[in-house]
Amino acid sequence: MQLFRYLTYCIILVALLFSVYAQEQFQLTYSLKDIENNELKDVLVEITAINKDTGEEYTLTSYITENEISINRETGSYQIIIKVDNLDTDGKDSYYNEDIRLDKDTQKEALLLSTGTLRGTVFDNLDNIVKADLRFECSKNYGEEKPKSTDKYGFFTINYMPIGICRIIASKSNTIGLSNIIIEEGKVAEIQIRLSESKKSNLFMYILIIFVVILLILLLSKIKRKAKISKPKDKKEKIISKRTNDIMKTLNEKELSVVNFLLQNNNKSTQATIMHNTQIPKTTLIRILDSLQNKRIIEIATVGKLKKVNLTSWFLGK
Repeated sequence: MQLFRYLTYCIILVALLFSVYAQEQFQLTYSLKDIENNELKDVLVEITAINKDTGEEYTLTSYITENEISINRETGSYQIIIKVDNLDTDGKDSYYNEDIRLDKDTQKEALLLSTGTLRGTVFDNLDNIVKADLRFECSKNYGEEKPKSTDKYGFFTINYMPIGICRIIASKSNTIGLSNIIIEEGKVAEIQIRLSESKKSNLFMYILIIFVVILLILLLSKIKRKAKISKPKDKKEKIISKRTNDIMKTLNEKELSVVNFLLQNNNKSTQATIMHNTQIPKTTLIRILDSLQNKRIIEIATVGKLKKVNLTSWFLGK
């Protein structure tokens, strides 16, 4: 029984010692300077320590006449955010952010980055103020977290924006608007963004229409070429002899296209005209004409540089 009681006392003592150690606090002190190493003093400072293990957040706001600010926190890992506001300027002036491990009294130097303040309003194309989604594209990436949308009244404010050029893009349904603005240190920038019909939603339709038009042009061109080399009309077919029909059944596609063209043009033409209308390459056409001549279907007569091609009376059954 005494041994059990002794062990209980030991456990309680260890727990008390651990509790005392866990509650031990350390001082964290920052010397504040701007990016050009000038001391920041006679300013309003807000320092926030966020415990990365528990999520507990502690904020101290103080007007400092010297360039130092201190807080006391327990052992742990923290995200430290420091914001500086020079009360002589209209906007917010400086920003600092880092992660640290605090397990002893610590003194650090913080080089704060210059910031300004941005206020914006989003309008639709009828000049009504509307709520919209937001996206920011800035030349520098620091400062307060940017909002993903306006408030329900169409307004947004970012107190600590990085200095430089920023593009703000607002969107709602199928409308979009954007505007560029320059953020200057310690100044307040005002911006208005007007939404208009998004061109992106119609881009696919424009491409589709162009594609269909090109396709129709190609199709009509192909039909026109085929019409030129098509079979004779019914009234022509009625006067074609049996011999002609029988011989035509033995011809290949290109030979048939040449014969059909001649039948449609009073049984005669020139080599150049046949080549132009049937779209058969010259070397291929010469072979076809030689073949048709050997089969006694056509006669070829050379007149100067012109080659005249006639269907034979034998082929026509005359």
